[in-house]
Amino acid sequence: MSIKSNNIVPFSIFEASAGAGKTYNLAKEYIKLCIKDSPHHIIYKNILAITFTNKAVGEMKERIIEFLTEIPKPEGKHKDLLDSLHTELNLTEDDIKQRCKKILFNILHDYNNFSIYTIDSFFQKIVQAFALELNVPLNAQIELSTETIVNQIINNLMARVGKDEEQQLNQFFLKFVESHIDDNKSWKIDKELKEDGTKNLFSEKTIPSLQKIKVLQLNDFQDIIANLNQKKNDIDRHLKQFGKEAIGIICEHGLTKNEFSRGTVFTWFTNISNGIYENFENATILKFYNRETNNYTKETEKKYDHTTLDAIAEQLRIKYKFILQDYKIYVSLNMILKHIYSVALLQEMQRGYETIKQQRHLTHISEANIQLSKHLQQEKVPFIYEKIGSKYQYFF
Repeated sequence: MSIKSNNIVPFSIFEASAGAGKTYNLAKEYIKLCIKDSPHHIIYKNILAITFTNKAVGEMKERIIEFLTEIPKPEGKHKDLLDSLHTELNLTEDDIKQRCKKILFNILHDYNNFSIYTIDSFFQKIVQAFALELNVPLNAQIELSTETIVNQIINNLMARVGKDEEQQLNQFFLKFVESHIDDNKSWKIDKELKEDGTKNLFSEKTIPSLQKIKVLQLNDFQDIIANLNQKKNDIDRHLKQFGKEAIGIICEHGLTKNEFSRGTVFTWFTNISNGIYENFENATILKFYNRETNNYTKETEKKYDHTTLDAIAEQLRIKYKFILQDYKIYVSLNMILKHIYSVALLQEMQRGYETIKQQRHLTHISEANIQLSKHLQQEKVPFIYEKIGSKYQYFF
């Protein structure tokens, strides 16, 4: 084990592998700090120790109580610890023993202020202190496991699917399944829903977006889908029309596919007129649009007036520009329509979470974190200490 100390800030780092004595050294430093606090022996109220698991919390508390209990005994089993404290604190052994007795008495009679927590339990204490400000019940529990609550949400949702009174949900669920089949995704839909829920329901990035659409019901989504499909169909007609107009410009000047090098430009506009929207990144098309080439064959350039050919090319570029603008909207509408069923089901999951919250009087830790952060941004830092009833000066 190695201990690193910073000479500027009283900060120490204990580096050790499992079983190398981290708990022993942390407990030793804890009681060492308490022993220094003479004559009051209440510095433990200002010490906050944070660890990861409940098991680690129990081990550290047990070790501290053990040290404080054994050191005062005449034949205590921690004579080596007593010797170490005697050397490091420059106190007599009797003085150390008496102080340990007083510290132990105070801790046992004021156990609530023996502040050793997991990260999650400490955060829950803070949230409960801010229950009024966060508008959560005083007895609300902070749900720490995303997997547990998402599983319950999905189980409740799946129990509704297939019932006669859930026709809208059934339709959305069917569309969700079809989209997964089209994308060659897993047929285990409950697994996919759980992944979506775990990823999005309690993410600090997505919660604000979900809040914006929480008023939407499934029938609202149906109206949105109908409007999006109408817009998509309108754009589709515009694109085909622009393609036909481009071919019309070519034909009215007596040109055909053969007047273009490899027929690329002519074929591209023909495809657009037929609803085939592809090759927007084709090198030849891009060079044509950027005026690097007019895409005519050498024979065409010899046969026709250059001014006329340039004018035709410019008109085609204008059509390409309109097509490109509408195509971007068309792609966006397709993407929205592709994912809107997932969003609708995610909103149903969110509504299911709200039901569980009311039934079980709980709040997920991510939601509490966002609300707490917003509130604390408007308050002075000391307000936190007032709310949790403690002001910590030492941290483990």
